[in-house]
Amino acid sequence: MLRLRTLAWPLAAAALLVAPSWAQSIDLTGSWTLAGNDASGRYEGTARLQQQGSRVTGTLEYEYQQWSWSAFGFRPSGRKGSARLEGELRGHSLSGQRIQDAGVAGVIAGGQGASHRFQYSLALGEANEHGSRVRSVAGKYDGSRGRDRLTGHRPGPADGGAAPAGGAIALPPRLLAVPGAPQEARQAVTVRVEAAQATLVLAGPARLLRGGAVVRDGPGELALQRGEHALQIDGTGDGAVTLTLRAEGREVASARSESAVERLYALLFGYFGAEINYLEGDLKKTVDGIAPSLPGYARIEDGASYDQSKIDRAINDPATPRKVLVDWCTTREDFLRYLRRGTVRGLAWSSHGYMEPFPGCPDEELDLFESRIWSSVAGNPGSGDAKNFVREVKDALRTAVATHGKLDFALMHSCCTGGIGSYRDELWNYTTPATKERARRVLGDPLPDYRNVRYMPFDALADQVDHVVTYDGPSYFSMFDVNWPRLRRSIQAGR
Repeated sequence: MLRLRTLAWPLAAAALLVAPSWAQSIDLTGSWTLAGNDASGRYEGTARLQQQGSRVTGTLEYEYQQWSWSAFGFRPSGRKGSARLEGELRGHSLSGQRIQDAGVAGVIAGGQGASHRFQYSLALGEANEHGSRVRSVAGKYDGSRGRDRLTGHRPGPADGGAAPAGGAIALPPRLLAVPGAPQEARQAVTVRVEAAQATLVLAGPARLLRGGAVVRDGPGELALQRGEHALQIDGTGDGAVTLTLRAEGREVASARSESAVERLYALLFGYFGAEINYLEGDLKKTVDGIAPSLPGYARIEDGASYDQSKIDRAINDPATPRKVLVDWCTTREDFLRYLRRGTVRGLAWSSHGYMEPFPGCPDEELDLFESRIWSSVAGNPGSGDAKNFVREVKDALRTAVATHGKLDFALMHSCCTGGIGSYRDELWNYTTPATKERARRVLGDPLPDYRNVRYMPFDALADQVDHVVTYDGPSYFSMFDVNWPRLRRSIQAGR
């Protein structure tokens, strides 16, 4: 027994010598990425720690996150919080008091100035890109109701952990990719360089522009001189985007964003003429028949006011990349603009329609009757502004097909979108006068009847759309002739 006690003394002495020495080899001073949750919910932000000996103090700044079905992920809620840490580092353990700062989040989490005991553990590993071996500092506080996790340690000066001076990046938290019209979703980026020169590194699906001209298309570097640089950024795909500013051999600033390609289902209503009294009911049937199959998609519409500005203000919101667009009064300009965004996943159209040779076609096409649909005068679906032909719609959809593949569906609910049908005896009655006169010169007078001409209906969209719905002859206002269950089966909302 005496021998064992004698041996224990050297071991205990060694432990006293080793533990403090090991603790002093770890320095938590610097900046961290923070994630956690408390009684108020999930939050993300930054932490700055300062270590002197075994004593550690720090500040936490964060913003609560809320789930967004339209973005299929969490996004900032606008509610912010902050707290202070006062603790002691012993080996792999950091413990002490977490003092919630005053404010709305502080009140929710336990009152202004609420103090909770925290217990964090350190995880070590290989040195990260900033030279730190501390992979994480994580644990709980307020019993088990709160949890913090600090990662991505950037060692800094012992002055509160402030990031090294040298520059700053202001990057929007979300980017929207609109391949056919990237300028629609373009956003501002500001980069401040304090060194004589620096390198801005772009990673992820995006491109940088200056004054509208592309200066960095995709991942890579951009050289910058001292000063403040006003740039723009476009998303180009789905995924994380980071900007890192490097100067004098070190990283001086970084910012992260999330890019998402728009997914757009367009439910559009054009010229109704005297049948305008059907518009509200037909629109409701269309929305009820399609929108429930699109969970998580944000609904954007002008409504009975026909106020286009309501759509224009909402359609480019990067926080809602998945959208159902409901336009009660669609002009030709807006119709083609929506399709040319290059993001349409499904199209439902309703208006008057017919077939005729394409105005301005070569003489050899004067016997080709092409389906066309009527768009509206701005603010007045009782009047038509233009005829929109198959070839124009096909051309406008090319980028969308390149972006997402074939559309799920195209419901072309207008007369003669599938053929002349029972209107065959009125074949030439609604042809543009100049085209009709030219046809008489080329094809003869009397003009050929329905059996001696060719037809190009909207069924020609079949190479761009999985499920095409057209009407041979008349379609009927009130939408009773639409097979909604079959149309819904074509929808692949998660693609």
